[in-house]
Amino acid sequence: MAKCLLKVEGLCHYYKITRGLLGKPAYVKAVDGVDFEVMEGEVFGIVGESGCGKSTLGKTICKLIEPTASRIVFGGEDITG
Repeated sequence: MAKCLLKVEGLCHYYKITRGLLGKPAYVKAVDGVDFEVMEGEVFGIVGESGCGKSTLGKTICKLIEPTASRIVFGGEDITG
């Protein structure tokens, strides 16, 4: 039985934007509620249109940017915090 190498639950990343000088902050949902598992020995690909959040997803999993919300488990260890 294959072991789970990477597990992502509820991954979200929102970019904060402001409108004008006194505008209320708004958020762009780059990635919203992504769940998947990658088992040992599997090949996993991410495909989508330009601007759909593929790079943001990868950067968030690699901890280059902080997720808005998620749980990421790599090799049995929770790396979210």
